[in-house]
Amino acid sequence: MSDNVIVISHSEVESYLSCNMKHYYAFGDDSLGGPKKGLEPKRFSDALFRGITGHEALGTFYQAIKDGKTLDEAAHASVMTLQAIAIRPEVLTHATHLNIVSDLQGRILPRYFEQGAKPLLAEGWRPEYVEQTFRLELPYEDFRLVYPFKPDVVMLDATGNRWVWDHKFLYNFYSSDDINLLPQIPKYIGSLRALGFHVKGGYYNQLRWREVKDFSAHVRTDKFIPTDARVKNAFRQQYDVMVEIAKRKLATNEEWHSSSRRVLSTMVCKSCSFKYLCTQELNGTDATLTKRVEFLPNSYGYSADD
Repeated sequence: MSDNVIVISHSEVESYLSCNMKHYYAFGDDSLGGPKKGLEPKRFSDALFRGITGHEALGTFYQAIKDGKTLDEAAHASVMTLQAIAIRPEVLTHATHLNIVSDLQGRILPRYFEQGAKPLLAEGWRPEYVEQTFRLELPYEDFRLVYPFKPDVVMLDATGNRWVWDHKFLYNFYSSDDINLLPQIPKYIGSLRALGFHVKGGYYNQLRWREVKDFSAHVRTDKFIPTDARVKNAFRQQYDVMVEIAKRKLATNEEWHSSSRRVLSTMVCKSCSFKYLCTQELNGTDATLTKRVEFLPNSYGYSADD
């Protein structure tokens, strides 16, 4: 936060809605003294690592396509990205994460390039923006709330219609009910429209990493054209929660921490990176050493200058 600008992303809102205390640890705790508030685990969960790594590889692929490369050239570029990730020290020393990179390179992404990207490009689809950061400014009292967002790909179809594409690496494909509930594409559509872009709708680009007998059942794209009301309601919630978060950021860190409520649900807590830290604090144990050993200063997020 600087010069009366408060920057809050979709991911930060989702963290806050998941659990107030999880949000505080990730975006408010300043005990490690980094340039940004918040803690970041030194090792990501397998699911998070797979998603981050897969997104990085697909970002390379679609940027290469945008730059005029052939499908084979773009696929090769994505392999180079994965190989660079595989030799990072934190990956080389983590057997499971190394296996995930190998699985993405040898199985998951080749299937996607053949079953998903190849027919898509043959139909005349082309990427317009790849992981491009957009910023929407919103009024709030004496401050400027900024909603930065980065669609995985903004695509143009053969007739010039614009679509937001969101990559998902999943154990199972989303159901239609899941897709109707997910807020990200409606938020992005509404925000791009507010910035003057005509956007037809979105696609969930789903890559199932679980092996199934049907070889063709590992890639699926689901078109989603939300109603105007769905877009408005998704964006309204984004704004309302941004205001709640802004109020916490304007308070002292002690006030922020003390006002943060824990969900304490096994469904939420079992996959939380802060579970052990949170349990220590709940039991009155000094968690200083845990923060220093298990976490780094937060490197995620957007600044007022991004």
